[in-house]
Amino acid sequence: AYRMMLFCMAVPKVYFCKLFGLKIGPEDWPSQGLPSSYITDRGPGAALKLIEKFDDEFPIRELTLAYSGQSKATVESTNPRKRKIEGRPGYYKSKFTPIKLARKLISEFIKRNRTRWIESKIEAIPEMAFVSPDPLSFWNAYNARGRNDAQMMSVDDAVRTFLTPKKLSLKEDAVYLAGQRFNSDKFKATGIFQKLKRSTVNVMEINGYVLDLCVRHLWVELDGQLHQLDAQLKVGGDADDLYVSLSEREQFAEARAEMNSAFRQHQRAASA
Repeated sequence: AYRMMLFCMAVPKVYFCKLFGLKIGPEDWPSQGLPSSYITDRGPGAALKLIEKFDDEFPIRELTLAYSGQSKATVESTNPRKRKIEGRPGYYKSKFTPIKLARKLISEFIKRNRTRWIESKIEAIPEMAFVSPDPLSFWNAYNARGRNDAQMMSVDDAVRTFLTPKKLSLKEDAVYLAGQRFNSDKFKATGIFQKLKRSTVNVMEINGYVLDLCVRHLWVELDGQLHQLDAQLKVGGDADDLYVSLSEREQFAEARAEMNSAFRQHQRAASA
């Protein structure tokens, strides 16, 4: 979750939302870039391997106690809240799939940036006299004045830095992850499939990256270049079914493996 958050910060938001099947304009969510330093609690975000990996990108400035909002009050005070709950957080059981929940929260976040009242943050200076007291207008006004310390990073670098590395299967027709086929016209044009057909192997292992919350797309490393591949339907169907999380994709692959094993027994029984 921490890595996906940082990936979201680093890339253009039009690009990020498109990964979830949402279409927005640059004016809906214009901010882009990483902080110059990183503040984390001692929960999952403070894992040693996470800190070591990101220290080269930007320094870790603070480590605070897990579940201790008072230790990072300037961050926690901006979070929406209804009532105070002490100790470890509780959880709600939702009827939403992970993708539908992500879409819902992204849409609510964009709405909140247009509607939240932040008059208390408006400085009494002429340039701010006619700025609407919402976070989006506030950010646009200060960004236009050069008050932006965001550290920029290319999409390719963000993919390599923050997304989850995965070993993928390259076959003669596509790249596969947990039984799902991925491809793109640009990737086909590399000639990799023709090379595989001429070789003595049928399947080749290839390095790639996935966004755990949504594997509608994945990224493949080939000859030092990153290719974004799209999930493809095997037969006619609803393309929206391709928007699933990595855990859902892996659970489905396990279920199909059990079904295929049972079907082999069924074949023998039916033949007998």
